Amino acid sequence: MIDPFSRVNSFYFYIFYMFQRPWSTLFQILLPFFSVQTIKKAIGMIFTCGLIMIAQQYLQLFLKDKWQEMRLRNNSISLRAFAKRIGTPSSALSEFLRGKRNFSLELALKIAENLSLSKNDIKLIEDKYSQEMATNSINIHPYSKQELQLQGDQYELVADPIYYSLLCLLETKNFNPNLKWISQRLGLTTTKIKKGLAVLKRLNLVTESHGNLIPTDKSLQTTEDITNASLKKRHVENLESAKNAIYLHDVLERDFCFMTMAIDPSKLPKAKKMIREFRNQLCAFLESGEKSEVYEMCIQLFPKTSKPKPHLTYKKRTKGKL
Repeated sequence: MIDPFSRVNSFYFYIFYMFQRPWSTLFQILLPFFSVQTIKKAIGMIFTCGLIMIAQQYLQLFLKDKWQEMRLRNNSISLRAFAKRIGTPSSALSEFLRGKRNFSLELALKIAENLSLSKNDIKLIEDKYSQEMATNSINIHPYSKQELQLQGDQYELVADPIYYSLLCLLETKNFNPNLKWISQRLGLTTTKIKKGLAVLKRLNLVTESHGNLIPTDKSLQTTEDITNASLKKRHVENLESAKNAIYLHDVLERDFCFMTMAIDPSKLPKAKKMIREFRNQLCAFLESGEKSEVYEMCIQLFPKTSKPKPHLTYKKRTKGKL
């Protein structure tokens, strides 16, 4: 995911830090040094970059995440079915997710109840609405259609493997910007390639000059250990691609291995750190030579056993005569 901090300067960092304080305190501290318009502009940019999410945007992303999570389990779940699950008309939900309607706190809490959210999630939603009420007196511009488009692009960037594959293919020797050549190399349609390049250009990850496609120096990074529907979708896509690779590619061109073991779960944090260090070292080694092919590396570590439920007791069945 694109690091939003690369788009703001030190002043905006300071504003972000000061957001933890009351508005009156914020203005008292900053007004001797900056104009009101400058402070408002900084706050607006921070909201635009997504460093702080007010209630409406937070709830939009939260509901999109929940819907995508349900679709990963059952792809037939439509927006209408999801709206019925959370207790809102499908038309109202559609408008809300597109930024054309706001949901009240009462409705947000009703949705939270219908989704059986935890107390922590409900408190977070309430805090976002409290924060939004605190900003009503300040003229912060609403999200534009372009900004909403960028939010969707950032979700797709992580969820669909095509974008990372395109960016890596740009780094290979003898890359050809011809759509048919790219389509043949990645095994995708030219329509999908064209759409993928358009997204990368909107996110300023790729520029075009005299017919050549040039990757920018922006780095991509996703969250670690944070539940996210786009990441879940990407992992599912990767597993499906790995399954196909078993049959499509010769054993000399790939490496698949597995190991089943009994472990001490308290060592998992250290184990995950070791996996990330190994991943980074192997990536640096493979990328150091002459690049000509695009590969995907997937590492999975997951439990095969379910934790026993403490409230269940098991009794041995005994035979007896009545």
